[in-house]
Amino acid sequence: MAASRGEMDTLKELAQLRRLDLDQSDIDGPLYNAVVQGCEDRVRILLDAGEDVNETGKSILRGRSPLQMAVEDGDIAIIDMLLAAGADVNTPAADEYGATALQLAAINGSLGIARTLIEAGADVNAPRAMVKGRTALEGAAEHGRIDMIQLLLNQGVQSTGVGRLQYLRAVKFAEAEAHMVAASMLRSHRKWETVDLDLWSQLDRRKDWDNLSEEDFGREETIIGRGGQTELSDSVPNYPMEKDVQELQTVEGAIVRNAHWDLTGNGDWPMLESLEAMTNSYSEYFQVTGM
Repeated sequence: MAASRGEMDTLKELAQLRRLDLDQSDIDGPLYNAVVQGCEDRVRILLDAGEDVNETGKSILRGRSPLQMAVEDGDIAIIDMLLAAGADVNTPAADEYGATALQLAAINGSLGIARTLIEAGADVNAPRAMVKGRTALEGAAEHGRIDMIQLLLNQGVQSTGVGRLQYLRAVKFAEAEAHMVAASMLRSHRKWETVDLDLWSQLDRRKDWDNLSEEDFGREETIIGRGGQTELSDSVPNYPMEKDVQELQTVEGAIVRNAHWDLTGNGDWPMLESLEAMTNSYSEYFQVTGM
């Protein structure tokens, strides 16, 4: 209560006392509440008093760890404080509507924060929440974050084997939200295999494809590929708006061609929406950073 109300003197006194109930799995903890308020002073008081930097309300609907909440809010100062205090960058997503810190950064398009988390050891392939979850790649694709997609691909996000389903779901999420450049970018990331086409066909027949997980496909080889052997295919499935995609990709590429984007997170990406009119040379805008 003191943390959420901003009662600093009371908070300092209470923070020094022994906690009667250390089980906070079904409530929001004091550090979380301080992070929600965006109050650096309260966060510092609690951390200095030994508050668990990794307290988590995993069983809460849309539960967040303090770091996950700070990332969702884009609060860089508090993120830095929590990481310095040893926050776990890979705290799992809450079961329902949860997300890891990196998944939240990917969804929000917070490129600088994402890079900070990856440098701190964040798993680009962390599993999604059980209910309505998104992997980092899926979240970036669903929101058309093509800069984030490129970062994740360059950081080795999986698109085959156990990562095949997230790759195909990412394409479908991008198409469902009409982020056609993002979808085309993902499709051209690698050559499609027979197992991709088979799995895509299964997803295409299901109205609930966005709720399906690896477990829904039963045998592991359905996703990974039988015996580790996969047949390459020169075709990819047709999808709506293909003509529109081609038109988008030929619209005045000069808007973004030869532009030098700031990928550090310290500056703005001018006219980010104009990237929907981008040509096929996706990676040229990222080479200057060595990502």
